[in-house]
Amino acid sequence: MNRKDFWGNALRVPHEEGALEVTFMNRSGPRRVLGRLAAIWLDGRVVRGERHGTPLAVNYYSIETDARVTLQLEGDDHTPSPVFGPFGSFSIVDRLVYADGRAFALFNPRVGAWLCYDAGRHWPSLVVSLLK
Repeated sequence: MNRKDFWGNALRVPHEEGALEVTFMNRSGPRRVLGRLAAIWLDGRVVRGERHGTPLAVNYYSIETDARVTLQLEGDDHTPSPVFGPFGSFSIVDRLVYADGRAFALFNPRVGAWLCYDAGRHWPSLVVSLLK
């Protein structure tokens, strides 16, 4: 099954100006919208609306947005990565991050961090920000 077929059955959320609309789904459902956010922080399988904020979703299977976003990897004791993007689409399916339909990063549960293919190293958090 290709990406288009997979997302053809998923809930699609139109982009509203000034907000990051994120669709969330876990393996057993239900699909839902996480809300109007300026950015999301992904710490493994936890999604937050701010860096150390309350979890919005835990143990997700997929996340998607059609908003134009930038991506950056960071951690409390790590130098942040460069900012990547802008990207016209962003999704995660079962730990694999896609940006504009291309594999961008993978969450490695053994290390507890995101491996960014473009940078060639791991970071604990992935930040998805609305392009301003």
